[in-house]
Amino acid sequence: MHNGSGSNTNDHVRIAVDAQDPVQYCTAHPLQNNDTVNHPKHYTAHPSGIECIDVTRHFNFCLGNAIKYIWRADHKGNDIEDLRKAIRYLEYEIERRRCGAKRL
Repeated sequence: MHNGSGSNTNDHVRIAVDAQDPVQYCTAHPLQNNDTVNHPKHYTAHPSGIECIDVTRHFNFCLGNAIKYIWRADHKGNDIEDLRKAIRYLEYEIERRRCGAKRL
């Protein structure tokens, strides 16, 4: 977000999301509060300050879930299981595309 003074506020991060809108501002969620429903630590622990949902919402279901499981793999307690889940969602996406489904 823009604060109106010609500079960006410190609580926002610029990320590229697509070719139509090359830069959007996504709110960086503070890490000090462990809101286990809205902002759990395993989705807000990335060093960039970006929350996982701020990235995954720009992908279809399968790709978003693969990213989610990779994102949280080192923070949830069972990294191998999360990485296997990510692989499974990538397999779903590959199969969907192989069958001719249009990209979402």
